[in-house]
Amino acid sequence: MPAILVGALLLSIPTLKLGNQLHIWTIVTVGRSWLDGIVAEAQNAPGPAEGYASSRDGFIPYIVDQGPPIRVVFESNPGFLDNWSGIVFDPTGKVMQARGWDAAGKFYADAEVTELFRGDIVSCRHLRAEYYYCSFT
Repeated sequence: MPAILVGALLLSIPTLKLGNQLHIWTIVTVGRSWLDGIVAEAQNAPGPAEGYASSRDGFIPYIVDQGPPIRVVFESNPGFLDNWSGIVFDPTGKVMQARGWDAAGKFYADAEVTELFRGDIVSCRHLRAEYYYCSFT
């Protein structure tokens, strides 16, 4: 019985990660037209000269960074405490500079990148086109 519990625990972590990856890919592939529509609205809507606009369309809340350039993050995983992750639309690809901290505790990426969306971007990976999956703290 203890071996079964340990085995189940060891298998649960990769299973949860795989489920999260599937969730993200489903949003980016099946829901791509929805994502593109929100981005197009954000790019065409008159907004504040600078700052952020938050909204909720359907089941995913999102935040618009007024830029320039305009960037949008779709919160896909609320996370724990102040940690969260989301699908980021970034036409520049600069979010890929986010690679965590150096030994002195300073972010590798410039403040322009790490301070997007009212949180610190810790890491990003490319999904497809101008969409990235980023983790925030």
